[in-house]
Formats: sequence, structure tokens, C-alpha cells
Amino acid sequence: MVPPPARHHGHLGGAGLNAGGPTAQLHAEVVCTTAPHGRGMADVSVLPGNGESAIAPCPAGQVPSGGGYDVTGDSLRVTLVDVQPAGWLTAASNTGSGEQKLTSYAVCSPAAHSHPRSGSLSVPAGQTVEATALCPSGQVVTGGGGAAGFPTFVRASIPSGNGWKFRVANTSPDGADVMNAEAHCTVP
Repeated sequence: MVPPPARHHGHLGGAGLNAGGPTAQLHAEVVCTTAPHGRGMADVSVLPGNGESAIAPCPAGQVPSGGGYDVTGDSLRVTLVDVQPAGWLTAASNTGSGEQKLTSYAVCSPAAHSHPRSGSLSVPAGQTVEATALCPSGQVVTGGGGAAGFPTFVRASIPSGNGWKFRVANTSPDGADVMNAEAHCTVP
């Protein structure tokens, strides 16, 4: 039997985007296990004023247990971080004037995973909203994500108890949006 995943976190050195306002601290957390995992990666160019998505595929015989993304510039607004049957999906919109690159990463496992979602929540204009999806009894969280539309962007996608918290901010001055969180869970 594989021991349950362990969590480790710390504060990162280096730089992150802070588009103004007070000083902010960047925090990273990782969920660890001794079970064997594969990886996948996919990237896409996003032209100014457009939105694109990238699905990082899992190796044959594996399913996504988590994932992440990377962007090359400050003008890509990530609007979707989600599991798909064969990989990890990330979507973003380019609000800038130059081409940007979006890269999606999948962490994959041969073990079956469930993917419970939170209910959909409204995100009023100018507001920040969060939701948490919980793992079923007897399962442990191994990753997560969520979904929201443009002009909403992701503020946090983190483990929370035995579930996954997804927080988004709606930058529109007049339009509401909807969002939900998703946890990736497996039997320890």
C-alpha cells in the first residue's frame, strides 16, 4: 500500500507579477507521494486579443492526477485549469499587444482518480470568489483546479483540507461570471 500523499510548502525566492498595489508574497505548495507518476506537456501561442487552450497528454495507460501551467508574459489571463480524460487542460486569454506562450503540464498516474466538483458559484463584477471541492470519504486529494470564464482570472488553486480550493477574481466592471472548483482524489 502506498502511503497517503504528504504536503510541503514554502515561500519562493525570485520574482512574480505584481501589477501594482501593496507588496504581495508568493506561496507554493506541493502534494507528494511515493507512487510512480508520468508527465506530459503541451504549449500553444496565444495571439493578442485571442484565447487558446493547451491539453498536456498523459502517457498511455495513465490518468491525470494533477497539473499546472506556465505563461510567458504578464498579459495572459488564465481562465481554466481542469482535468480531461487524457490530460491536463489550461486555457488563457491574451489581453496584451504581443504574442504570448501558454504551457500546460500534466502529472499522471496509473491509479484511478475521482474528480468531484463544487457547485457553480456566481462571480459578480469586480469581486473575488472561491469554492472548495471535497474528496469522498476514504480518498485523499492529489491535485485540483477549477473553471471560470473571461474576464475572470485565477487567484489561487491550492489544496485545502481533504479537497481543493479555487479562487478567481472578476475584473469586469459590469458583467458577472460563474466558477467552480474540482478536486482530484484517489484511494491511498
